[in-house]
Amino acid sequence: MLLTGCSIQNYKMTHSVYNNLAILAWVVTFLLMVSLLSIASCVAIGYFFFQLYNTRFNPPKPVWRNLHFDMIKSLEQNFKSDNVNSNDGKSNEWNMLFFNFECCGVDNVYGTTNDFDNTSWCTTSGSCQKTNSQIPKSCCKNENEFDYETAHSNCHASVNPGTYHEKGSYSVIKREIKKRRKEVHKAFDDFLASAITVGMLMVTYGALEIAFLILLFCKQCKKSTQTNPTTAQNQTQHSSTRNNTSTDTVNNVHVQFNERTQFTPM
Repeated sequence: MLLTGCSIQNYKMTHSVYNNLAILAWVVTFLLMVSLLSIASCVAIGYFFFQLYNTRFNPPKPVWRNLHFDMIKSLEQNFKSDNVNSNDGKSNEWNMLFFNFECCGVDNVYGTTNDFDNTSWCTTSGSCQKTNSQIPKSCCKNENEFDYETAHSNCHASVNPGTYHEKGSYSVIKREIKKRRKEVHKAFDDFLASAITVGMLMVTYGALEIAFLILLFCKQCKKSTQTNPTTAQNQTQHSSTRNNTSTDTVNNVHVQFNERTQFTPM
């Protein structure tokens, strides 16, 4: 009975440890899967917006041609003054574009014949129409919105090379769009690398955690199956005593049976 009780106790302890470790393993696995799904979702969302941005800011050649056409049309229809203090908001936007990005017109400017020839600034009213200027003063080098009015006539009137910004705004805008696209590419690559690194670390941590739980379970099972030496000795002595008692009882019964057989009258 004592041996049976110990076996039942060891079984219950092993079964309890197994249940606890199994629950812990399931919890770790569940948290690991949730974390990995969260990372995968973030990567998927980031990739979606990256593709959306890439499509918008990396257009095909027809889109670039349309952009160039629209810029020429906008300049011809909206540029009316090189005075940044005027009430013409669209003309001011063009002038500030020339100031901030050090450019002039839409296409590159190489002389007195340029993109401004068909603007109302040259055809209807303005310093160009009065032949005082061939390009806006906002195109002159070393000038800004505060002191552009003192720009030298060699720049805005004679259009001498070296005195004005030759590059057009179309190439500048195209360059800026490509620059921003490269920055977005780099940011997404960094984000993807970070997400992969975090994911690998989480997978490694989860694998180590599960391996640790397995080792702990195996160790506990091994300890449960090994009987304590004192308990084993007591169990052995108890078993020996029971065996001796059983043997003595059998012998006594056998002797009594023989005696009765010998004295039985014939």
